[in-house]
Amino acid sequence: MGASNCLTLTAQQPLTTQPDTTLVPFTTLPACLTSCGVLFDVNGACVPPGAPTAAPEVYDSCFCNDARLTAYSTGTNGPCDAVCAATPDALASLQGWYTGFCANKGAVQTTTTTGGSSTSTSSPNGGSSNKGGGTW
Repeated sequence: MGASNCLTLTAQQPLTTQPDTTLVPFTTLPACLTSCGVLFDVNGACVPPGAPTAAPEVYDSCFCNDARLTAYSTGTNGPCDAVCAATPDALASLQGWYTGFCANKGAVQTTTTTGGSSTSTSSPNGGSSNKGGGTW
């Protein structure tokens, strides 16, 4: 008979993964909020592995400036309304946490270098208090 058709398995090294980074303190917020997928979606988009490894301030700024959650900066109505309909006070808890957490998280500076020149920008919550008026 010819060569055997055996499959040889070898043990592999365990994968090294980055630690989970959760910005939302689900353990201290009302339980209904663990069913709010948008909170998980925004968190996942702003921290590794969904986002590049960066300083914690960058993750915070990303989370706080995501349009899906900014409604909580001014009130309790937002994307988690349906999951907490039976406990409306939960939305007030979320809004309180969000405004406290995001109070000073918008002024993260980023610098982009293109073709030998660099451009420095800051996120919407930082910088001028011009309120949308021009400088002309």
